[in-house]
Amino acid sequence: MLPLLERLSRHRATILMCHRFEHRALGTAGHSPAALAASLEWLRRRRYHIAPLGDLVDALLGERPLPPRTVVFTVDDGYQDFGDIAAPVFARYDCPVTVFLATGFIDRTCWLWWDQVEYAFRSTTRASLELAPSGEPVRLQWDSEATRDNAVQAVIEMLKRLPRRERIACFTAMLSQLDVALPDAAPQGYAPMTWDAVRTLGRQGVTFGPHTVTHPILSRVPDDQAQVEIAESWARVRAETDTAIPVFCYPNGDPDSFGLREVAIVRRTGLRAALTTIPGQVARQPVTATSEPHFSLPRYAYSTDLPRLAQAVSGLEMLKGSLR
Repeated sequence: MLPLLERLSRHRATILMCHRFEHRALGTAGHSPAALAASLEWLRRRRYHIAPLGDLVDALLGERPLPPRTVVFTVDDGYQDFGDIAAPVFARYDCPVTVFLATGFIDRTCWLWWDQVEYAFRSTTRASLELAPSGEPVRLQWDSEATRDNAVQAVIEMLKRLPRRERIACFTAMLSQLDVALPDAAPQGYAPMTWDAVRTLGRQGVTFGPHTVTHPILSRVPDDQAQVEIAESWARVRAETDTAIPVFCYPNGDPDSFGLREVAIVRRTGLRAALTTIPGQVARQPVTATSEPHFSLPRYAYSTDLPRLAQAVSGLEMLKGSLR
């Protein structure tokens, strides 16, 4: 069945999305380098065309052919574990990869807010928390590592959807109840790459794109902040590396996270395309006055589980989604 599906979807491309990689020295969880290597070996063995993201965008805009069975790798945020762990694996298999940088994170003027939530939970001696997002009280309790991790995810999902002012108030209340003081800079395990590392990786073939300055959900911020988040992140990436590509990545990336306003800012900033987290494959589609599909390109979350990876790149996952 797999060869048949691969033939049927040969004119579609698959963009894969990664975030974290296992870094034992830093104590971080994520995709293991051995599993990543196995995935790349499998894709090469199945004769998939692993392409740079910039080449795919050119093809989708009609500027070059789209090779059959194209796969593109992307990595979001810009954590240190990419440079230390994943980049050498991609280089070993001569696989291009694009990293989307939250530039305030790389500048070390902020650290990512969901990491702050996790850090607070891992640092507290408390075992319960009560928050009232939008006035509705929510009580969380934990008595094990698993239940604490569940509480972390519940708080992250809760805060993610709040307007900025409410999120800050809720976050402040959380820190007060947990009796935790956050470090000014992201500690080990939550730290970003440096700009020097970005430039070194660029010389090795890695490309970089903008992912906002502070990683807000853009649809939740005012017009002026959305403009700054998109334009300033692109300006910083271009200023710091010669391997910047004009492709944006929406934070969170689901349909509620961006809309016509964000697409207009991305276009006005001079970026040529933008990526979402909406699952699916991509194909060349006509650009019209009312449809610009290259500004909302879908991606699949990368899985090191080979059967799941095969479903994504072969088109089976897209077929299942259509049937659903």
